[in-house]
Amino acid sequence: MRMRNQGYTAIAAACMLLTTPLAAKTISVPAGKDAQTRLQEALISAEPGDVVSLGEGRFTLTDGLSLDVAKVTVKGQGSGKSILDFTGQLGAGEGLLVTSDDVVLRDFAVENTKGDGIKSKGADRIVYYNLRVEWTAGPKETKRSLLRLSSRKQGCAGGQRLCPRGF
Repeated sequence: MRMRNQGYTAIAAACMLLTTPLAAKTISVPAGKDAQTRLQEALISAEPGDVVSLGEGRFTLTDGLSLDVAKVTVKGQGSGKSILDFTGQLGAGEGLLVTSDDVVLRDFAVENTKGDGIKSKGADRIVYYNLRVEWTAGPKETKRSLLRLSSRKQGCAGGQRLCPRGF
């Protein structure tokens, strides 16, 4: 009987290991040299449940960023403290493109993109919280929009420059 119980315990433990997702991790990305490469690599290597944590400071970026992993949180230290600065952006695309579901974007700023500030495409249930997205010199004809949503289910809280009333 004891052997039988140990067998059931082993089977139960194996089932738990197979059905339990791996522990989510925090991927810290400080501002500074090679921010473009380090941040894009963090967005690519993130797995569902992970948090990409932006350090305090200005991230000088020359190209757009993309996130296509579901259930990832991108979190800065505050919209005045973690700044994605696209002033030197070479391409005409958006600053941050999100193409995955259940993403949370919070507590950072996006400045001076050539195209859309943040764009979601074909993604549902994205939460925008305490974000600042702006062109610091004002809009120009070549600019598109600060926030372009092409998803059905999205939420917005905080960051009045980004979240219109009634959203």
